Amino acid sequence: MVVVKEINSQSRLSWSAVKEVWQHRQLIYFLSLRDFKVRYKQSLVGIGWAFFQPAVAVLLVSLALKNKGLVEGVPYPLFIAIGFVFWFFFSNSLGKISNSLVVNAGIITKIYFPRIIIPISGVFVQLVDFAIGTILVFGMFFFYDIPITLLGVGVYVLMIISAYIAVMGLGFITSMLNARFRDVQFILPFIIQILLFATPVFYYTSNMSGGWWSWLNPMVPILEVVRHGFFSADLLTGGMILAAFLPGIVYFIVGYIIFAKMDTTIIDVI
Repeated sequence: MVVVKEINSQSRLSWSAVKEVWQHRQLIYFLSLRDFKVRYKQSLVGIGWAFFQPAVAVLLVSLALKNKGLVEGVPYPLFIAIGFVFWFFFSNSLGKISNSLVVNAGIITKIYFPRIIIPISGVFVQLVDFAIGTILVFGMFFFYDIPITLLGVGVYVLMIISAYIAVMGLGFITSMLNARFRDVQFILPFIIQILLFATPVFYYTSNMSGGWWSWLNPMVPILEVVRHGFFSADLLTGGMILAAFLPGIVYFIVGYIIFAKMDTTIIDVI
């Protein structure tokens, strides 16, 4: 007797959906490990590129803008180092997740598993890169003899969680769109490049003139909160921290719903 089991995609956030992903946690591990090995295979510098990328960006921007002094009391290289480490995590993760379904089409069409695992596993390599980039940031604190506070470290950790939630939500959307419309893989890098200049990576949020809509960019409140946590803790409030999570949570919920609804027909178009 042949038993046919109907598989329904979870169209809303539920405990059963979370449980199903948890049951396939080993697959997340193996996919993440595979991505890590592929990324640094036959590389002379290896994982050191995760350190050099933000370090070179900080050096070039500091020289280009001829600003190696203080900006509102903060050494400018340190100020932009924090921005670049967070930005590279966000931009690299979004690019990786967006191509994840297309790259893994062979697996998706052969066996069943919660396909949301694919974009989830695409971020862990970037988290490793972020951790290495953090070495640069904290090293610059010691170089400039600026104390690292527990509040600053705590806010730093909270904001990478917020960035992770935001990029996952946006990645859910872009990965599905890319699976259906391959133009996305050409358009998205251009959008990310433009978004860099709409993100306060190398300038303060007070210099932004975009109005309230600029805060639709989840990295705007994240970078502001991180810098307040380290350099102006007296201005940091609980409301600001919650506001930094809000865009990411909205993107995550909306992105998950879109991913789940489009997931039912992804095999037909991928």
